[in-house]
Amino acid sequence: MRPPEGDGYSSALRTVDLKITDIAFGGKGVARKNGKAVFIPFTIEGELVSAKIRREKKQFAEAEVVDLRQRSPYRVDPPCPYFGRCGGCAYQHIDYAHQLEIKTRQVRDVLKRIGKLDDVPMRPIIDGHYTLRARSGPRVFSQTNDGVANALRDLIVQLMPSNQELLVDAFCGAGFFAKALIGKFQRIVGIDWDRFAIAAAKEDATEKETYIAGDIEEELVGAVHRTARGRLGSIAPTLNPDKTALLVDPPAVGLSARLRKTIVDLAPATLIYVSCNPATLARDLAELRSRFKIESVTPLDMFPQTAEIEVVAQLQRSNASTN
Repeated sequence: MRPPEGDGYSSALRTVDLKITDIAFGGKGVARKNGKAVFIPFTIEGELVSAKIRREKKQFAEAEVVDLRQRSPYRVDPPCPYFGRCGGCAYQHIDYAHQLEIKTRQVRDVLKRIGKLDDVPMRPIIDGHYTLRARSGPRVFSQTNDGVANALRDLIVQLMPSNQELLVDAFCGAGFFAKALIGKFQRIVGIDWDRFAIAAAKEDATEKETYIAGDIEEELVGAVHRTARGRLGSIAPTLNPDKTALLVDPPAVGLSARLRKTIVDLAPATLIYVSCNPATLARDLAELRSRFKIESVTPLDMFPQTAEIEVVAQLQRSNASTN
């Protein structure tokens, strides 16, 4: 008996000819067959391929290249012998300058598609420095690309206004950004769940710096609503939003709904959002835009040759209730 259409097996192992029209966020090439999206890894837009359908669902299919019939001018020989097997570097077959174009386009597209943000001022992407090796300690999170991490830190310093009273650095880690911003603020409070990172931040802290190992949501909620919860409220009991900047660098899941609402209620004069996931950034910006104006969005290629993208959004509090 033939399995019913759309069960994942009906077209398995069927070979089809496809034209790649785009590269999806995540790195796979996109083609269309009979109105259905087909995702094919290690391809580039404009290429013609013969591909074998490996998995098919109602809305999409996944395939792998059997024959590359028309090669993109942006295709290059991957430098790593494990390319295509380890799963790490989805873009090694693409010329690096074109990788940057793809990532810039993906950020713009995801902001428009998920966040309904089609008028965002985009800055040029900050490119990376490709190496095959990196080393990091096991305890505390740190960026693996020193060159782009330093460029990211410099960008944050550039975007942050001077002569401010308070910086609240949420998800501060070991104080990578906070310590570079000491000269712009009278006081800095960093918050993170990771007690090892907070211990590292405290080791060389100045009198201006205070670091809290605790729940970021509870600390910010306590400060906004002047409750007994958290330590931020006691450290900054007269928090003045007009002289306060907030820096957030959340994990890939982005900001929780509660944290987004708290940031809107806090309404700091400046908000800098560092994101490793453009999709959750777009979702969060769509809500934060009710209280803030998006001044700029800057992609950074923290992980060259991969499909990952780092993004920095600069926001200023808006006097209007909507933007």
